Amino acid sequence: MSGPPGGTGSPTEWLERALLLPESERSVFVENAPETIRGELDDALSTYIQASAYLDRLARDLHLPSMTPVTAPRPHLVGSELAHFRILDHIGDGGMGAVYRAEDTRLGRTVALKLLTGIDAPGRERFLREAQSASALDHPNVCTIYEIGEEGGHAWISMACYEGTTLRGLIDRGPLDVDSALDIAEQAARGLGAAHAKGIVHRDIKPENLMVLPDGRVVILDFGLAKGAAHATMTQVGTVMGTAAYMSPEQASGHRVDHRTDIWSLGSILYEMLAGERPFPGAYPQAILYGIMNTDPEPLSGRRAGLPLQLVDIVDCTLQKEPANRFSSLNDMVDAIAAVRSRAAARSEVRGRVTAESVGVTAESVGVAAEPVGAPPSGADETGVLHLLCVDDEPELELLMQQRFRRKIRAGEWKFIFALDGQDALNKLEAHPETGVILTDLNMPRMDGLTLLSRLAALDRPLRTVVVSAYGDLEKIRTAMNRGAFDFVTKPIDFKDLETTIEKAAADLDAYRRALRGQNQAVSIHQEMDVARRIQDATLPVSFPDGTFGFSSPASEINSTFYDAFDAGAGRTALILGEVRGRSVTSTLLLTMGQTFLKGLLQQGVELSRAVSMLNHMLFADDLPSVSLQLVAVIVDSASGAVSYLSAGHQDPWVVRALGDVDTLDGSGPPIWEDTASSWSVQAATLGPGDALVLPSAGCVRATDRAGQAFSVERLAATLRDTTDLRPTAIIRSALRAIGEFADGAPQREDLTLVAMQREA
Repeated sequence: MSGPPGGTGSPTEWLERALLLPESERSVFVENAPETIRGELDDALSTYIQASAYLDRLARDLHLPSMTPVTAPRPHLVGSELAHFRILDHIGDGGMGAVYRAEDTRLGRTVALKLLTGIDAPGRERFLREAQSASALDHPNVCTIYEIGEEGGHAWISMACYEGTTLRGLIDRGPLDVDSALDIAEQAARGLGAAHAKGIVHRDIKPENLMVLPDGRVVILDFGLAKGAAHATMTQVGTVMGTAAYMSPEQASGHRVDHRTDIWSLGSILYEMLAGERPFPGAYPQAILYGIMNTDPEPLSGRRAGLPLQLVDIVDCTLQKEPANRFSSLNDMVDAIAAVRSRAAARSEVRGRVTAESVGVTAESVGVAAEPVGAPPSGADETGVLHLLCVDDEPELELLMQQRFRRKIRAGEWKFIFALDGQDALNKLEAHPETGVILTDLNMPRMDGLTLLSRLAALDRPLRTVVVSAYGDLEKIRTAMNRGAFDFVTKPIDFKDLETTIEKAAADLDAYRRALRGQNQAVSIHQEMDVARRIQDATLPVSFPDGTFGFSSPASEINSTFYDAFDAGAGRTALILGEVRGRSVTSTLLLTMGQTFLKGLLQQGVELSRAVSMLNHMLFADDLPSVSLQLVAVIVDSASGAVSYLSAGHQDPWVVRALGDVDTLDGSGPPIWEDTASSWSVQAATLGPGDALVLPSAGCVRATDRAGQAFSVERLAATLRDTTDLRPTAIIRSALRAIGEFADGAPQREDLTLVAMQREA
């Protein structure tokens, strides 16, 4: 057998090919490997032999289901009685025991009954020690132990029986949103921290051992490998305990472990929740163990763009090979997670805006009405509750929704009902006439999402429907938009994006309901403009990468503008600014769809001109309203300062040099959504240390004074040239102040939007 194609590949890839060979052929295979990796490959095979011995010993001595295939038939206990328990059904297998759902006939409650059959005395002692370890814990994030006993040759533990899903079930759906992943990790860390405080190390933390309940609570299961300090000698030296993919290096090598092995395992889980893949993949346990002991995982920032740097640092700290370099305790990890969540919440509250005092622009100055104090949430019924119907044939989505939006549910702001397909949804709508917003998948049995949309259009009731489907369904998504869908969110679900989209839908529904209450046509048009403003505001970024900022002051007449700044991966930052000339909710929604699509492509590493061309083709359709979209997009390499940019009929960006010069980046190209054959070329520039990049909207140069004179490109250039503080917030504040002084209170017809970035000096 040859090695990886072209004679390249990592030692792990060569190792996995070597494992497919008979032992007699492996030495020749190693000799034929490239000289640069031959020594490492030989070491890897040695690790494989060592790990195989560990696993064989484990299979021989302990029979752990999590590590070895189950070859012996499970005892037929379902339907039988054991002590005062009636065994109802088999739930699964945990460390050192099978778990059954059972009825406690004494107390009349359902329990999880874990029992062990056919194991020697040391194994039985270990099994009962699990119960003693866990029963000493009284913590909301640790499973509750009711009883411990032996009956008819069976040692058993009676535990609380939880309804929910394991974290494995959630991860298998795709990466989790950041807040959900941090919430789960923080709860698990608190539960494990309580165990560590009593001298108990779990040693088998994995997604299968974390149960997520419908109310969002996380419960740690299966202390089958728990080890108290007083019993440290019970485990044979060199015995590998736990599941390979989540073992710490010291655990994988059979060395003595302490509480920091749980920190490693929890870090591996957090990595997987965010990236959607384990940090140390492999086709064989031996290859996984080799990676854990000898290689570094792919950086998390390379697996998922846009993560807070502090979060990446947390994961990196947990996955240090040397235990002394990890968090010293799970309390420290909890504090670090809480700091990231607190910062994210604060930035979300700001929602990308600067204060009126800092820019000299107020809502009143541009004619935007303030939200009435004490008004109920948009889209809510008379009681202040927004009723949502979620339609998806994956039942685990119900748990995800309840877990992610638990605060709104508990506060009585949102109320969910769930349906498994389109027909079920129609039945639920008939039973729940208060429903206002519908979230629906497209691919479902019996009645799919497109058919459901057609049926909804025939109903004489105000509803707003959001499609929740995969990127691969873009054609269906476009069809869904034509059939009346309000907006869409792609899978895997970004729950912050989904929350924003629901709020947009609720705002639109709210405006429509008010129009139905007898408002005349003129008021209805005004409400449509108000909804468009709400949608425009909701699309603004909730946070910015370091060294970037953006701000938009909406005009009294809608000239829909969007902007964003985000991490594009590989040390690059992307800035986009777009404008659409349509003045309606429909045009604003189509703009939002384009923004979401373009951002997703750039974050996936699609080349700039190709991404814009794909956006053009996606938006272009004969049956869509003719709307011209102007756009400028820039990608900056943070290390080198290399700038790639293109303009699709938009105002060109500017570079303000640290030495005082101002350069225009000319990248003119046709607007998007005019011709399917349009193409765009990417231009190049360089951002020097301390230089600033500024993206202004057309409204910034076309702003008028009371005499109707335009602010002009020349005045904006002079303003930027005279600005000495090139920090993004300062340069935007300076430009807006100059425009405001020039306009002298004159009403503006176009948004004043700027996005800026400064390269580190």
